[in-house]
Amino acid sequence: MKKKLKISSLPKTKNKTNLNRVHSYDFLRGIAILAVIIVHAHQVFPSGVSIINSVSEMGRFGVHLFFLVSALTMCHIWQQRKEQSNAIRKFYIRRIFRIAPLFWLAIPTYLYFNASGEIGWIQKDVEPLKIFLTASFLNGFWPNYLKSLYKRNTPTYLISGVFRENHWFFKFYGSWMRKVLGSFTHFFVQNNSSKKMLSKFNLNNCSVMGDSRYDRVMELLNQNNEVLFLKEFKNKKTCIVAGSTWEEDDDLIIKFINSNSSTNNCWIIAPHQIKLKYIKKIQSQIKLNSILLSELNFENSQNINLIIVDSVGLLTKLYSYADISYVGGGMGKSGLHNTLEPAVYKVPVVIGKNFKNFPEVSQLIKLNGIISVSNYDSFESKIRKLIQSHNMRKEMGEINFEYIKSKVGASKKVMIYLNEKK
Repeated sequence: MKKKLKISSLPKTKNKTNLNRVHSYDFLRGIAILAVIIVHAHQVFPSGVSIINSVSEMGRFGVHLFFLVSALTMCHIWQQRKEQSNAIRKFYIRRIFRIAPLFWLAIPTYLYFNASGEIGWIQKDVEPLKIFLTASFLNGFWPNYLKSLYKRNTPTYLISGVFRENHWFFKFYGSWMRKVLGSFTHFFVQNNSSKKMLSKFNLNNCSVMGDSRYDRVMELLNQNNEVLFLKEFKNKKTCIVAGSTWEEDDDLIIKFINSNSSTNNCWIIAPHQIKLKYIKKIQSQIKLNSILLSELNFENSQNINLIIVDSVGLLTKLYSYADISYVGGGMGKSGLHNTLEPAVYKVPVVIGKNFKNFPEVSQLIKLNGIISVSNYDSFESKIRKLIQSHNMRKEMGEINFEYIKSKVGASKKVMIYLNEKK
């Protein structure tokens, strides 16, 4: 009679994380490596068959896939180690010791096999500074690229730039960086104050183009903004869309909804952080009948008054269904999110109290297209007025749209300039 072997689990080592390997990542990494090998093999041994050539050329996407898998792997490792003491420091030390030694070995190896004689690497325009920047992982530091482009007489343009007097470029310790700015062929800046700032330091190769964000948001009107079953969900109700909300924003919204429930209104809340635990927390605090966007279908779309968004990439489309919009980030210190995206759909925009360094927001507040609230009482008062007054919503929406429309054309100015320089 055969005895059954009992395999006991290994004892856990104190303060040591038991890492689980994700085999699907290994599989994708293998595909990425194979794809890169195929594209390089095809370059050395071309087949002459168009179909094989087309498939082989797609191997270049193996590099992209490899980077993606590497990023996912690091996130996975971090998730498993983050509860350790000094987790951040240990994480980066492991990364350095895993990458740097082989990388440093590769540099002299490359220089040896790609050089002819003792100073071959110098003859090949590999300067000592470039070796140092590469070895210290600073080769992508953009001043180095700018200087290299300048030496090669390659036209280089800075587009949609903003320069402020308090920027470190213009402090006494930023003189080296101002010299690097001289490498640009031409500056396209967003406003006159940026142009004046550059002219103070004899950087006069500058044009005011405006802000290309207005061109981009105007294009939102031309995209397909349909989201399945939202038309049935909204029906004839007044729809308030709260986008990129943080906890400080959600506290206001939840309190208002619970105190002012009405079947004539509907809400769409899109939290900035798409975490199921947090989304469920919001849902549990709201008394109104609610559902996640991923659960929305034709049958349940007309029986609910609140949707919580649990996916990314849809916010600009969701704003197209809004009668009133709330843009998050301004109640706390996380930073106000994009107010132009809802504004272009001719709807009023409500934000929190913090909107420093957003000149368009300050201007639209003065024009009465955007409303800033500082606490729950002002939030409740303003939202209630907007819900009750269709004319107020329409007037504010028109102000926002006309403001954006007046700022369109920045991209066209750049293209006209570049075409003239051909």
